[in-house]
Amino acid sequence: PDGKWLATGCRDATVKLWDLARIHDAPVLKGHSDEITSLDFAPDGRLLASGSADGTVRIWDSTNGHVLEVLPDHGGIVRAVAFSPDGKQLATAAGRCVMMWDVATWQRLHSLTKHTDFVQCLAFSSDGELLASGSSDKTVVIWDPSSGNVRQTLSRHTDAVLGLAFRPGQQQLASCGVDKTV
Repeated sequence: PDGKWLATGCRDATVKLWDLARIHDAPVLKGHSDEITSLDFAPDGRLLASGSADGTVRIWDSTNGHVLEVLPDHGGIVRAVAFSPDGKQLATAAGRCVMMWDVATWQRLHSLTKHTDFVQCLAFSSDGELLASGSSDKTVVIWDPSSGNVRQTLSRHTDAVLGLAFRPGQQQLASCGVDKTV
């Protein structure tokens, strides 16, 4: 978040934290048993969430590399993780489900099930009032992250949705997919 660190997920089940001022001797975070599929820093940069093909999400203290929490088995590959802009919630995606977690307690708040195929990506609006999920079912679902209710379903793609981004400071959303459209 401050532009000083970069996290990379590796096929060898490790996460590396790179100090961009030095670029070498990156600390290696070990704990997953399969490749890393998704990463996101909390807005304050202290927490790092890693999703893995092992079906778990690990929460790391980025200042010392210690695991603070392991979120329970998600029942499949965790393809996306995203902290809310205020850092109070974490969204994770595995299979057809998006799960919302309370960062203070690590209790699951909601299981959001609307997609009919794998959820591939997640994005919060900058005000945290919307969460978007993109899926192999060719749809983007817009959720109210506090209630877990669906606000809107967008179905303009003709193939899997692989990326999402909200325009900073607004609720405009861009999506991209295998169909080569934005």
